[in-house]
Amino acid sequence: MVERKECERLGLRVKKRKNGENHDSSRQVVWIHTLMGELGYHLKPIPICGDNQGSIFIASNPVTEKRSKHIDIRYHYIREVITRRIADVFFIDGDENPADLLTKDLGSVKFQKFRAMLGLEFLTHKRITAAKQA
Repeated sequence: MVERKECERLGLRVKKRKNGENHDSSRQVVWIHTLMGELGYHLKPIPICGDNQGSIFIASNPVTEKRSKHIDIRYHYIREVITRRIADVFFIDGDENPADLLTKDLGSVKFQKFRAMLGLEFLTHKRITAAKQA
């Protein structure tokens, strides 16, 4: 049986990994925001959706707790991005997260559901030929 302390450590490991993903996402959002600003487009805050409530809480709240002190300072960059209104962080349920299509091995039902959510289609030979003729 896994002890409570071990469960807490496992949970913190997941938060740390998810915070790393939020950090990477926030850097990409800042890059897109800066590029579009240089081209003359002023964007609203870009949504970053995540399926880990712990990492979203840490990103959204500048409070340092005893259990989150160990998280590397670079992962707190997303807090600055949120404060500057470049991005907003939202929770999305794991069963409704279309990004899983690109990151996980899914069954056919979820695969088809997320493919439709992202607007992806398979191109058949017939469709390719029709597109070339048009």
